[in-house]
Amino acid sequence: RSMVCVPCCHKEMNLQYHLDGFEEILKHGVLKARIADSLTDGMRAMYLEAMGYETSLVEYISPLDTPKNLMLKAFLRRDKDIGKLNRMFPISRSGNLRDLYRDYMVVSSYIRHVINEKKRSVWIAQRSGRTKDGNDKTEPAVLKMFAMSNDDNFVENISELSITPVSVSYEYESCAFAKAAEIYVSSLTKYKKSKYEDYYSIFNGVKAQKGNVNFVITPTITKEELEYCDSFEKTEKFVQLAKIIDKRIYDAYTLYKNNYIAYDILYKGNKFADQYDSNDKKIFLDYLANGINDLDIPNKSDIERILLDMYANPVKNKFSLK
Repeated sequence: RSMVCVPCCHKEMNLQYHLDGFEEILKHGVLKARIADSLTDGMRAMYLEAMGYETSLVEYISPLDTPKNLMLKAFLRRDKDIGKLNRMFPISRSGNLRDLYRDYMVVSSYIRHVINEKKRSVWIAQRSGRTKDGNDKTEPAVLKMFAMSNDDNFVENISELSITPVSVSYEYESCAFAKAAEIYVSSLTKYKKSKYEDYYSIFNGVKAQKGNVNFVITPTITKEELEYCDSFEKTEKFVQLAKIIDKRIYDAYTLYKNNYIAYDILYKGNKFADQYDSNDKKIFLDYLANGINDLDIPNKSDIERILLDMYANPVKNKFSLK
């Protein structure tokens, strides 16, 4: 996350660089070597800046004592910290079609490279905004993006990626009230995120109390399932694959009392009343009321509806399989 060093080893640049128009200066070896030293240290600082660091170069001792007197200080910027440490990379969600196609091709190629060459897993949400409403629905477009970087037939192409759905169930949704506020504002006008909002959301999400958490790595999508998808027309292949992924996730859900309570309140019934008691319901309603009151939003009832949806959606999805 931070480093302080005194770089050496400047000879490589001295043997490679050439500056048009400065031949008469660079013919003097000692001057060429000094410029090479400055270029090398400057490029090191530029590389670190490109990787998200704030850098500075200072003289830590007199050049009369040693010519290697530059100290390089680098600190990973706060907005890049979490992302760099977790090997996160962005995926564009908006822009013109040409730019989106180019960006998706780059991401698709990178994902395939990481999986097949580096032998590392890649974790990706199955759609934009999934965590905001608790509704797990895989976007076929995400699956199409995976396939862009390989010209093999559908089955071989997707098999190479070893898609493995993961189901995560929270007793208390992290950042639930901030998510509800964003959904509410987005329903009225275009929501504009603050500069570091995504990183703060990740950080707060990690810290937030979630109660019980159930994390299930489901079986990898099989070749037989892909062959079934391949029996459909081009676009429908990915629609069918998305359904298989969703079913894996729904089957692995753990439903908590809060989910059942939210469903019954939302639909004004008592279908799942045997899953909780009056005290459980009071605790959940107090949790909602306290969180909603902290929000600077006038229409509290709309926020409550959004939160009830967030908690009820896992119930709706799991029982949609029956």
